[in-house]
Amino acid sequence: MRALGDHPEGRSVAEVAVAVDLPRSSAHRLLKALESEHLVASVSDERGFRLGPALMHLAAAANSSLIETVHPFLEELSRSVEETVDLAIQSGSQVYFIDQVAADNRLQAVSQTGLAFPLHCSANGKALLAELPDARVEALVAGSLTALTPNTITEPAALLAELIAVRERDVAFDREEHHLGISAVGTTLDNPFGLSVAISVPVPTSRFVDREGEIVEQILKARQRMEEHFKRAVHG
Repeated sequence: MRALGDHPEGRSVAEVAVAVDLPRSSAHRLLKALESEHLVASVSDERGFRLGPALMHLAAAANSSLIETVHPFLEELSRSVEETVDLAIQSGSQVYFIDQVAADNRLQAVSQTGLAFPLHCSANGKALLAELPDARVEALVAGSLTALTPNTITEPAALLAELIAVRERDVAFDREEHHLGISAVGTTLDNPFGLSVAISVPVPTSRFVDREGEIVEQILKARQRMEEHFKRAVHG
């Protein structure tokens, strides 16, 4: 299913078999089993299979459960930093905002649930990319490093170099790369829902400069609390 995720137009059985390192007969058998559950759908003999409609229902259920579980922690984080906090998931080369707690500031950074940002120029997006092997990153952002501001990273080599630093410090930064005047900190969230999830704190750059260290500390503490909650829920 992951091998099909980046190819909405479909992939042949042979292509899927190569991507997942299985014999063609095994790949075909698994694809037919997934098709019977509507998790993949047949496109044509040439284009093979694509993801199926049942995934939309599963994703909606997972998103709803995730939001319900995480929202109180987002509220707590927002109170602690007195800034807006976002919850987002990865889909292809985009990061989608699925929940938000807006801060009560006259000057605030507020996106909107349902919006999508490119992975390469957002704090939550870069945090999610850092979880992936470099080859996977290159495939996701190939030809899509569009400059949205003068600060946007547009060279794949520069992006890969930054992701090394993200992996070392467990947080990613957007320093006016998506929108001038807005900076952000983001980190990923291990979760039992099978989703690629990130939380982020966007801040007007005028406040961010003096508060960067504090926000990093608080977002990492919040992530730890959420992941500990997930572990207790799963293991009892």
